Amino acid sequence: MKNTIKKIVSVAMAFTLLGTGTAIVKTIAPQSNNTITADAACNHNMPRPKYGPWKKVENLYGGRYKERREIKWCCNSCGKVLYTTYETRIMKYGKDIEVVMP
Repeated sequence: MKNTIKKIVSVAMAFTLLGTGTAIVKTIAPQSNNTITADAACNHNMPRPKYGPWKKVENLYGGRYKERREIKWCCNSCGKVLYTTYETRIMKYGKDIEVVMP
């Protein structure tokens, strides 16, 4: 019994080492795809801004208030967020007075 198990294991190991396992798998189950694909690493060139909504942050005197929005800078190729900046503006009665970039 031990000898037959050793023989089966050695044959399976030989198929694995010689690479004939893929040929056997493709004849048994041709509809399955066991290939590995790799993509090149992204260099994160040409970031593009993704603007968030304006949010009221602080009430100031004389009907003025401060609003801030988040700007996420994403890679143009892969879409990964690289860094985040904020834009602030001062409003008076719903009209833009000045934009302050921190």
